[in-house]
Amino acid sequence: QHMLINAEHFGRIIPCPACNDRIQMPSAAEVSNSYTAASSSNRKQNDTEFGSMQSNSDFANVHLWSSLGIGLGFAVLFYLAMLLIKGSYLSDLFLARGWIPYIVVIFFGWSVGILTLKYLRLRTQRVALLVEVLPVQISHEINSSNINQFLDHITRIPEGLSRTYMVTRMRRGLEHFAIRRSNPDVARMMQSQSDIDVSAIGGSYSLVKSFLWAIPILGFIGTVIGISAAISGFSGQTEAAQDMTLLMESINNVTGGLGVAFDTTLVALVISILLAFPVSAMQKAEEDLLNSIDEYCNENLLKRLDDAGGMAEVASNTEGILVALKSAVSSGQ
Repeated sequence: QHMLINAEHFGRIIPCPACNDRIQMPSAAEVSNSYTAASSSNRKQNDTEFGSMQSNSDFANVHLWSSLGIGLGFAVLFYLAMLLIKGSYLSDLFLARGWIPYIVVIFFGWSVGILTLKYLRLRTQRVALLVEVLPVQISHEINSSNINQFLDHITRIPEGLSRTYMVTRMRRGLEHFAIRRSNPDVARMMQSQSDIDVSAIGGSYSLVKSFLWAIPILGFIGTVIGISAAISGFSGQTEAAQDMTLLMESINNVTGGLGVAFDTTLVALVISILLAFPVSAMQKAEEDLLNSIDEYCNENLLKRLDDAGGMAEVASNTEGILVALKSAVSSGQ
């Protein structure tokens, strides 16, 4: 069976979708060499296709292990700071309230790691909006005679900028126009790609939103654990109590346990509030970026496409009609 692979498959062993046998995928160097060995007449087109294959369109999601590493580093630094003020009420909230605050801080740090990587990627995405992807020095209009020049220019854009929403969408729009030669088809494709990008950004926050849901739940779990421990300790003390001193000691244990229970909920709720605002702000910033990219593509690509008044599409439809007529005539004979 013929297979279509992406850059993420290069050099990996994957199961065959037809027979489930393990298959060694070619490395990126092997694929590049095969395109280099192509005929000179098709080399420009092959280079463009290989550039498309190398491009990773998953710009919304960040590397989970890298974000987890940032989160663990944040948690370590945070608890080192708590040790410096050990004995204060703030440090007791995180050091003397059981295991719940530790998990809450790790989740918060992991979320901070995800948002940090997203912010760094967002900065690169915004810088890409300053790049002249379709230079007017080539031509003010984009048509079938010069489209390969624009595609060749895009392949020479540095990799750091080529792996962005804007450059990728412009390249796909040009490739679609090179095949379809129709402005309406390109506009529909660009709108479809915009919807895909919006969905991808919304899905990239699923883990952070899970943390926003889990952190308050962990606080309530700490409350239940603390109250349960306090009540069970009080019950055991009252059964064995022989005087008021032991009874008062058991009451103090109960109030201390209730303090621990409610403090865990306080920590979880405060951290969830501190996390909710940056998450919403980052998601809005990414959605605003996509709106800017839509506007950029409308102004710099769609307005400049020249399909000769739709004659290419008319010719294609006419050819299809002629083929159908010939087939009908042949079947009638």
